[in-house]
Amino acid sequence: MFTILNPPAFARVKPLFADMAYHLAIMTVLAGKTPGQVYVDDPEAPQTVLLLPTNPHRIYLAGRAEHPDLQQTIQAILAQQYHKLSPGADGYGALLYYPSGDENWQALLDTVLQGQETFMGQREFHRLKLPHTTVSSPLPEGFVLRRLDEKLLQELEPTNRAHVLEEICSESPSLEHFLTYNFGLCAQHEHTLAGWCLAEYRDQERCELGIETLEDYQLQGIATALAQAIIEQAFVEGVTEIGWHCWTRNTASVATAKKLGFEKVVDYPVYYCQYRQET
Repeated sequence: MFTILNPPAFARVKPLFADMAYHLAIMTVLAGKTPGQVYVDDPEAPQTVLLLPTNPHRIYLAGRAEHPDLQQTIQAILAQQYHKLSPGADGYGALLYYPSGDENWQALLDTVLQGQETFMGQREFHRLKLPHTTVSSPLPEGFVLRRLDEKLLQELEPTNRAHVLEEICSESPSLEHFLTYNFGLCAQHEHTLAGWCLAEYRDQERCELGIETLEDYQLQGIATALAQAIIEQAFVEGVTEIGWHCWTRNTASVATAKKLGFEKVVDYPVYYCQYRQET
């Protein structure tokens, strides 16, 4: 039987995530910097752990995959998230992360997700450390760089503002939390945001980047310019290591990371499931 671990005991599962420590979504939950739920097989001496971060579409798994109650627990969590989010006919989209190369976890997830719309994909983690070589990447003419704050958000038209807030709250529990612990930069064209880059999951001297360019403004070098600007700002604010996650098939993201000087650290597998329940 799996139980929810109390935050003061989160340190007990940190060794189980040792090989997945490049995921700051995990590390910031365990450090108490972002909210999350941690399920364990044994609260005193855990051997298997399931972590649910702020983002309700992610589940991180580690430890032993052989526990007899594990399959039922994962299925119960998927059902719980499904009903909590009320996704309707499209179902609840979940990314399940597990230790790379662990065939026992892969076999278990194949069984757990049987009958659901599922695929196994490959993602990559890239890292940039000080010192680094600055890449000259100015914004195109007519665009200005602005820090993401409440003043900027109030100036945006409603649809633009809603889009940015959705992105922020996909990784942070609230706008207030994001503005207190993280930061972001935006490329603005007149009163419209063309794109943004967010420094997320700040943990001591590490952070991760989340970046998006709106479709009408893509292929103009905006993503590279935003990323370079936030890299420089992050280093000024005391960060010494920046992470970049992307799908292997997202060749544009991989190319941008490489151009900025990031080095690939690891490939890792994930299961994506579009979970539905029969009515």
